[in-house]
Amino acid sequence: MGFVGELLRKTTPATVRWFGPRWCYSAGFFRALFSFRPPVLRVRSEQGEAVLPHAVVALAGNAPFAGGGLMRIGPGASMTDGLMEVTLIEAVGRLELALQFVRLLRGTHVHHRKVRFFRGRWLEVSADPEQPLAFDGELLGTSPVRFEVAPRSLTLLTGPASQV
Repeated sequence: MGFVGELLRKTTPATVRWFGPRWCYSAGFFRALFSFRPPVLRVRSEQGEAVLPHAVVALAGNAPFAGGGLMRIGPGASMTDGLMEVTLIEAVGRLELALQFVRLLRGTHVHHRKVRFFRGRWLEVSADPEQPLAFDGELLGTSPVRFEVAPRSLTLLTGPASQV
C-alpha cells in the first residue's frame, strides 16, 4: 500500500491505450509522483510495532520478484520457508522516490537508510488516510489489512502429467 496504489490509480485505461502495455506503468508512475501524499502508517508484526509518519510504501510478499518479474521486492525470498519479506519505505522527496523505484527494480532498496526490511509470519498495517491495497498489479480493497503466511497451504503441480 502507499505509492503503489496511487500509481495504479493513475494508470487509467486511457493511459494504457495511449502508452500501451509496456509503457503505461511508467506514465502512471510519473503521474502519481506529483499527486501522491504520504500517509501515516501503523505497522505491527512479530518484530514489533512502528509508526511511519510519512510513509511511501509498505510491501509484503514471499517471492523474490514482482511486477512481471521486473522488481526485486524481496531479495532472498523463498516461497517455501513460511515467511514473508516486508519492506517499509519512509518519506523521501520526489527525486529520491524515483531513485527508490530504481532500487526496487535492482533489489538494492533494502540497504537504504529510509527502508526497513525484515521477515515475518504476519503483518498488520493501518493507514491515515485509508489507503488502497495493491495485489499483483490490481487494486483490491483498502486498509487496514492483516497478512499472514499459511505454510504448506497451496500445492503446485508442474511439468507434464506423467512426471507429477
